[in-house]
Amino acid sequence: MDKIKEKILLDIKDIKVIDSHEHLVPETAGLKNENTFIHGRFLVPEDELENYGRDIFSYFSAYAIGDLEKAGMSEDEMQLVQSPKVPLELRWKTFSPFWDEIRHTSFSRAILYTVKKFYGADDINSKNYQEISKAIKENSKPGIYKKILKDICNIEVALTQCFKTEVDPDKKDPLLVPIMPLWSGAGSTFYSWNEFKYLGPYTGLEWVKNWKYRKIPLRSLDDCIDNQIQYLKQIKKEGAVGVKFATMPRINSDNKPDRKKAEEEFNDFKNG
Repeated sequence: MDKIKEKILLDIKDIKVIDSHEHLVPETAGLKNENTFIHGRFLVPEDELENYGRDIFSYFSAYAIGDLEKAGMSEDEMQLVQSPKVPLELRWKTFSPFWDEIRHTSFSRAILYTVKKFYGADDINSKNYQEISKAIKENSKPGIYKKILKDICNIEVALTQCFKTEVDPDKKDPLLVPIMPLWSGAGSTFYSWNEFKYLGPYTGLEWVKNWKYRKIPLRSLDDCIDNQIQYLKQIKKEGAVGVKFATMPRINSDNKPDRKKAEEEFNDFKNG
């Protein structure tokens, strides 16, 4: 059975992959850390962007941050650990007690697999976190996307949502292909009519403040539909191959779509 398993795994390695879900920004922007945000939790200050993502702690800035929170890490401690202005030693001292609590979660095991695969480290500990961080920093240079995604992971193309359609300068053989968000209210957080009325991302988020698809003001339910149709046509023209959105079946699970009720709800929201 071990021989069969080994043969299957070897064959799998040769299969070309279409990666259907990423949030990668264009490589040039990624290396400059433009529009960097930590999984919606908190923004990286502008004066810290240049060095952000150049050490081991950036691996814990996305999904694993939820594990750290469950283990008791405070928001201030998260901010300290993710700040490149703070000395690496102090960040490790803050981080390490929580690391012992979360190292066996699935997100942490993915990180451990990553440092093993790319940096030959069997663990992340007090003896090697600086060495791994140094290697990550040295690896952060042009060509890193191709090296990791295509050459090592055998990914032919990755569909990425980063709120823009200009994701790869190579139009003939792109590594990144854009998908875009569908802002229909469901799956997005709107607290007021002013935030909703352009069917775009919440303008309070700095990383989407230049959202350019606000063309149809919303006065009626039909305007919502027209707005989305125009948006879909525009992003398709710009090269997007799909949209990402959240469905909420529990809202209407027992009934067919009801236009009259939808209009009543729309007008009720619009009027406060």
